[in-house]
Amino acid sequence: RYVPYSFDDPARVGLEDVANLGTYAKIERITGEIILKNIFDKIQGSTQVYTNLGKHRFYDGFESNDYTIGLSSYQNWLLSNNFSFAGGLDIIHYGGKAKNDFSTLPNGAPVVNPAEHQLTSYGLYILGFYSPWEMVHIKAGLRYQYNTLPLSQISPVMGVALNLFPSFKLFANYQNGFRNPTLMELYLFPSANDQLQEESVNSLETGAHFSWKNQNSFRIAVFKNRVENMIQSLPHIPPPPLYQFQNSGKADQWGIESKLKMMLIKNTGIQLGYSYIDPDQLTAFSPEHQFKYMLFSKYKRIGFNLYGKYIEGLYAANKFEDPLQDYNVLNFSISLTLNTMEFYAKVLNLLNRTYYVLPGYPAPGIQGRIGTTIKL
Repeated sequence: RYVPYSFDDPARVGLEDVANLGTYAKIERITGEIILKNIFDKIQGSTQVYTNLGKHRFYDGFESNDYTIGLSSYQNWLLSNNFSFAGGLDIIHYGGKAKNDFSTLPNGAPVVNPAEHQLTSYGLYILGFYSPWEMVHIKAGLRYQYNTLPLSQISPVMGVALNLFPSFKLFANYQNGFRNPTLMELYLFPSANDQLQEESVNSLETGAHFSWKNQNSFRIAVFKNRVENMIQSLPHIPPPPLYQFQNSGKADQWGIESKLKMMLIKNTGIQLGYSYIDPDQLTAFSPEHQFKYMLFSKYKRIGFNLYGKYIEGLYAANKFEDPLQDYNVLNFSISLTLNTMEFYAKVLNLLNRTYYVLPGYPAPGIQGRIGTTIKL
């Protein structure tokens, strides 16, 4: 897949360009993978190699090149009718280099580290599934991760599900998640910070899932997270840079997630989702209320989708600072399928709403996209 695109910085368009730098941004990305799947009586899985390459050029002199090469393998062994386990590994090698010829810090140092940087990550995991009775399902697993920063992490996961009826399930899960800082966050962006530490989350979740005829379903879950060192892009005081990736300390969060899918008539239905989060002091870009909706329909070869989301209680900084306005974005898409080809058209931000995802950076207004997909 090759994806080139360019755009103007909306915060710069219309301003006086004293240095004659322009307002453009040009990005090219290439991705690809080769996947080998295996299906045997007792063992099923897949192995893949993949790559992700990128080149970025911005009006202010920033340029970067990055690459990722990876190998991953996943296998699932069915030992009996009520016991199976899965295992896998992944190896990912990252590399990149960036520069910004026109921008320096007050001490004269460059805003981005101009040296080439590389990072390799190794992961191993195993996960077991056990059903002592038909209505009880238990899972437990462990993951070990190491990268050459160096950082290492051991993460457990466990859960239980009770199928009280064929259409009604109760579940509870615990997991420890983590994320290591990326090369972009450490070195390859004007907001980089080479002092970042890994972030981790201990999460508890419990809920229920109910389904009924015609693929109708409803799911609700309540969760609680203990967050440490979450990596966030936050205002840097004093600038430059305006924003910097920072670890944001500890927080105890809780929230609710729900999703309803219902068919109204044949080939026409709705999907509604609502989530609430109390982020503690980590309010940056964690909306308090988020409501997603979709109306979908299909008539013979033509498909329609009317979908959008409403966001309320959004901030650009922690501790309830830098509030951003609430907004509703509505989108529409139509598609036509002819044998192995699909043609589609989309209108995004159908109501041409003005809203901000960063202070001073308006999101795009109404826009259109057309395209086609060909299956070989």
